[in-house]
Amino acid sequence: MGAGGTRFANRTYRMTAYAYTQSEQESDKSDRGLYMMEDQDGKSYYYRGSVSNNYVQFAGYYWRIIRQNGDGSVRLLYAGTSANAAGTGLQIRTNTFNSTRTTPRYVGYMYGSTLNTSYEQTHANENDSAIKTQLDSWYKTNIVDKGYSEYMADSGFCNDRSIYSGSDGVTTTASTYFGGYGRYINHEPSLICPQQNDLFTVSNTDGNQALTYPIGLITVDELILGGLADGYLNRLSYTYSSSHYWTMSPSYFNAAITSARELLAYSIGYVDIYANVTSTYGVRAVINLKADTPITKGIGTANDPYVVG
Repeated sequence: MGAGGTRFANRTYRMTAYAYTQSEQESDKSDRGLYMMEDQDGKSYYYRGSVSNNYVQFAGYYWRIIRQNGDGSVRLLYAGTSANAAGTGLQIRTNTFNSTRTTPRYVGYMYGSTLNTSYEQTHANENDSAIKTQLDSWYKTNIVDKGYSEYMADSGFCNDRSIYSGSDGVTTTASTYFGGYGRYINHEPSLICPQQNDLFTVSNTDGNQALTYPIGLITVDELILGGLADGYLNRLSYTYSSSHYWTMSPSYFNAAITSARELLAYSIGYVDIYANVTSTYGVRAVINLKADTPITKGIGTANDPYVVG
């Protein structure tokens, strides 16, 4: 009853209790530091997480050390023209991985001329991918023509086309899932390339000797080891970029839409498994420095990087 004897209608309110759950959205799961894992040549020491002491200045550009390979050479990831580059500044350009996506062969850094026959013919190293053509051109202009070839090691780049599950890697009527896809979803990175045909080298007989120049891309395994764990966002890893960029690791061939897909470093801090090879994303070159490359100064930070030569 209100003032003056005014009466109000009774109202009944029903309250519903909702149970909310919380989950961690972003975390550096990478335990920052230097770690060891075997590769094809021995013990490889790789950087992981939000490290800040793996900067190198070489050939007029900045790079981040991914790892010391088992043969003693040092693998570098392109990081731009300035010490604190970000986003598109971490890329040499944007490009498709391949110009066509309609068969499994187009997950290859190189691919075969013969369609829908044997696995060996489909994944023969006879034709350059679109991204290899661009990387070769960049290398010729910025490494060869400027006299830096003497520092380069032929340690190889893994474009793993081994089959994880599904079909045979040849047919377009059934889907095929490749090795890197399996290792990513199962949290089982490896630095050993499963097939000699997929280890791209120039003259190193451990690999396929199909390259013109010793340049490639980061693998999904190196991204995982660097801190991009499946199921979490991680913008703290040194491999993170606010712009998507390609890896060298095939993901799968989707038969339903005839689409070859490559694994991608995604811009919000995880690995994407769905990138069509005909999409345009960032290209971050990877090279290897010889084990005896001289370092003239620096402590490896962004403002005082290791300086080569």
